[in-house]
Amino acid sequence: MLRNSKTSFGWIAIGMHWGIAILLVCQFALGVTMVDVEDQRRAFDLIQLHKSLGFLLLCLIVLRLGWRLTNRFPVEPADLAVAFCHASRMSHGALYAIMLALPLTGWALVSASTLAIPTLVFGTLIVPDLPLTRLESAEGAWRATHEALGWLGVGLVGLHVGASIWHELTLGQPFLRRIWRPGHRH
Repeated sequence: MLRNSKTSFGWIAIGMHWGIAILLVCQFALGVTMVDVEDQRRAFDLIQLHKSLGFLLLCLIVLRLGWRLTNRFPVEPADLAVAFCHASRMSHGALYAIMLALPLTGWALVSASTLAIPTLVFGTLIVPDLPLTRLESAEGAWRATHEALGWLGVGLVGLHVGASIWHELTLGQPFLRRIWRPGHRH
């Protein structure tokens, strides 16, 4: 089953969910380690990889949003409290907003950088900078915003994972099962 059903996600949504999740974890790990690499060539390569994965994530997230808007969303378990439904919608909205904002603020950061180093996605495609003024103060502001969103994203992902596990293990609601494999029924 490729498409979502009334009770579970399809393979496409599941694949995008886990693919984006893995890329986000890699991006965070890469982001916090690349800034401490002393070898300039190695640091340059890691930064270009971080930028490449960021543009890949941006594309995947836009595709994921399109898929989510054009496919049914599995219904919540009947015994899920209304407050949890609202919290779920709000946290998912915040996750999508951060997943879009992170690559965009990263793009703004490199566009405002006084170093003017081109972004070469996976060594093949030069991505033009956004039309921003190259100023140290602007670069610093975009860097601070990008880093703050990264840490906020880590917190939201932790909340997302923790809530899913709690609902599954404590309340017996199939939040994990329906994102692992299609066809699960509550």
